[in-house]
Amino acid sequence: MNIIFGDSINLLPQGAIVLELDTLRLDNDHKVKTYCVIEKLPENEYIMLEKNKMLHTTLLDQYRQKNWEGCRQLIKALHGQWSNELDSFYDILSERIKQLEQDVLPNNWDGSFVPVKKSL
Repeated sequence: MNIIFGDSINLLPQGAIVLELDTLRLDNDHKVKTYCVIEKLPENEYIMLEKNKMLHTTLLDQYRQKNWEGCRQLIKALHGQWSNELDSFYDILSERIKQLEQDVLPNNWDGSFVPVKKSL
């Protein structure tokens, strides 16, 4: 799986299987969307392509709406799809949701993720 940041998505060839992953908040005014490109989808998974794309998009919508139970159900349905390429993303999102459930989120929370800067 390749990760694409921001407007670089516009450089991909038409027909590429692209899924939005996350929105990174780099500072108060700067957000960057991240996407993945599914490169090796087995032939037997093409029959579920549109359904799985819809489920993945719904997952991100539910995440932004703070519907954690809906997210867990969708993650369970999507785990193992996409040739397992997104399973690590779904695992990370599951862990993030556990933490977010404990946090008090502002009313205007938009689902953006603030990456932790590590010092050298």
